[in-house]
Amino acid sequence: MDAMESQQLLEQFLQRIGADHRAGKIPLPMLPTIALKVRQAVEDERLGTNDVARVIQLDPALTAQVVQAANSARFGGLPPVTSCHAAVARLGMRGVRDRVVAVSLHGVFNRPSRTTARRLHSLWQHSVRVAAISHVLGGIGPDLDPERALLAGLLHDIGILPLLAYAEEFPELLADERLLDRILARLRGQMGTLVLKAWDFDEDLIRVPMEAEHWTRDPAPMPDYADVVLLANIFSEFGSGKALPDLANLPAFQKFPLGALGPEGGVEVLEEAQDQIRAVMAMLQ
Repeated sequence: MDAMESQQLLEQFLQRIGADHRAGKIPLPMLPTIALKVRQAVEDERLGTNDVARVIQLDPALTAQVVQAANSARFGGLPPVTSCHAAVARLGMRGVRDRVVAVSLHGVFNRPSRTTARRLHSLWQHSVRVAAISHVLGGIGPDLDPERALLAGLLHDIGILPLLAYAEEFPELLADERLLDRILARLRGQMGTLVLKAWDFDEDLIRVPMEAEHWTRDPAPMPDYADVVLLANIFSEFGSGKALPDLANLPAFQKFPLGALGPEGGVEVLEEAQDQIRAVMAMLQ
């Protein structure tokens, strides 16, 4: 495909999405039902820990995940919990809400597709690794919640899902990997914002898709979840051979205790947390 054909295809793709956006008809992925139920229970001020635990226990696999999270290395030194009620109490209402949403997202990424299955799988694997590193960074940074950091990492590229669904309508685009990569890089942030707004997430997560690769962002002296995911994105690519920004020059890096250690010290801290990162990745898989 020559440059003119690529440009025409790009314009057709953008026109298709633009028309759906103006009509309010962009087909966005749906948040899983169990995640919605748990979130509603957490946000209902009339309900308490036991009520939320009862909702989680409707899904035995999810119950096991929540108990596992409450017994993770983050809570090392505390006696293990064996019940969902105790796990919810340990994680806290907001923490368990974010963990439930995170572990339910695999089904959202696992959309059946013969034409984009490889990309969907790669997207999920990347999101899982970024989420696991974000979980570690969320435990290091001041005034951050590791469970929310985990969720932010999983969601940072969520906008790619509807874009791939659109791409399936353009076989020529699927055949041109470089052009498709350009389109995804250009639109994933905006589409991710649409998804998270439709899912009624808070602003601290909604801003993540647009800003997770804005390397020089510096909106405040304290780190936020976009800073967490920005750094996790970089750490996730170490050893890949890709050109990466210099950590020492990133405002996000300087806001963390890692910044005082310098890039080498920061990398060493992450290397020491590899067992924790692998455990979180295994849980999400």
